[in-house]
Amino acid sequence: MDYSRQVNILVEYIKNGEKKKEEFKIGMEMEHLVLNKDTYEAIPYYGNKGVEGVLLELVNVGWQPEYEGKHLLKLIKKDSVITLEPGAQLEISIAPFSSLKKIKDIYFSFLDDLIPILNKRGMILAAIGYQPVTSISEIPLLPKDRYKYMFEYLGQRGKYAHHMMKGTASLQVNLDYMDERDYIKKIRVAYFLSTFIYMFFDNGPFFERNIFKDGSVRSLIWENCDNDRCGLIKGIFDENLSYKTYAEYILNTPAIITKKGEELFYTGNKLNKDIFNPDQYTLDEISHMFSMVFPDIRTKQFIEIRMSDSLPYPYNFGYLSMMKGLLYNQENLDNLYNKSLQFDELSYFSTKNDIKQFGLATIFRNKPIVDFFLNEILLPAKKGLAEEERDYINCLINLFNMEFPLKQHIINNYCSYKALDLEYCTLEGTLNVGECI
Repeated sequence: MDYSRQVNILVEYIKNGEKKKEEFKIGMEMEHLVLNKDTYEAIPYYGNKGVEGVLLELVNVGWQPEYEGKHLLKLIKKDSVITLEPGAQLEISIAPFSSLKKIKDIYFSFLDDLIPILNKRGMILAAIGYQPVTSISEIPLLPKDRYKYMFEYLGQRGKYAHHMMKGTASLQVNLDYMDERDYIKKIRVAYFLSTFIYMFFDNGPFFERNIFKDGSVRSLIWENCDNDRCGLIKGIFDENLSYKTYAEYILNTPAIITKKGEELFYTGNKLNKDIFNPDQYTLDEISHMFSMVFPDIRTKQFIEIRMSDSLPYPYNFGYLSMMKGLLYNQENLDNLYNKSLQFDELSYFSTKNDIKQFGLATIFRNKPIVDFFLNEILLPAKKGLAEEERDYINCLINLFNMEFPLKQHIINNYCSYKALDLEYCTLEGTLNVGECI
């Protein structure tokens, strides 16, 4: 294979994702857990009484079905798509818009379609980072070829890979970039922010039926999944970071699965560079390659920021607002980029280790990390937003002044009353949607 041509093709693919600044939009992908209302046990996929039956009912209210074999695994409605993660976690992907209000309206419409179906079935929709009651060994794998191959491969790579696939639920934010320079700034800043996001947007109070107090369970799981394709991308903090850095990262990562037309082929440890034919390929094949790596910040002709746990409304929109106010405001982006230039791979891992050891008592750059987060991240993000979007940041500031991270709300109640209460992260329809705690 001609490696230089392979690199150039992937670089061009990333370059084709560039947008004019006035065309910048923000997208949201949010995973949820479907649980039994009384026991908080996971609802499995299979059958009419499972998540499969819920999807079938959504077809009756206007969602268009897509099947893999005999199983319904995807639903499409204008500007949104419902898919399922390997443990039947339910994900809503909303098309990117410049307006957070438009995204909220679509999200609320999704809730209004889904919640009555779940209520009728004695189920709830929970915005929380990890299964509260059911062990992942008790959750059947979704009947999808991609997941079958990933389950086999990743299970040999990391002790918590299957926990990632079947137990976690996340909130992902998608952002545009203008050119390579803008891309470099946003990628580097997002990685600079990643340790803070894992800490302050930690909504995973459980791990395999036990309360998890010590750091972020999401961070722990991804650190023990597959070092080839997860976490920190080698070279992210180097001076020569570029589109080429990411293209070479893709090419030198084991493929696990390759895609030809509509068929998937298990390729295991073979590297993408040993498989990808630069003389005969489709854009769909390249897109598939880019989807088979899971770093904290991923490129897919947009920048996907992946560190946050699933969050209930309005904190999910607080998180979206924060990322928009920081990375789409040039003054904030430049300021954080300059701070990130003092941050290298060594300081990245040092900060992660300090957070694991000291939590909210961590000292970062000679000041309490909570002060840094409030004054250098939250408050500047608020200034970078339009007036009508700043209330979401206020919700985060209110929470910050009460109990951060969000999971502390559950832990405090559980430790005080010895009772599990997920009310704060249980989503309702528009008429009963939650507000700030």
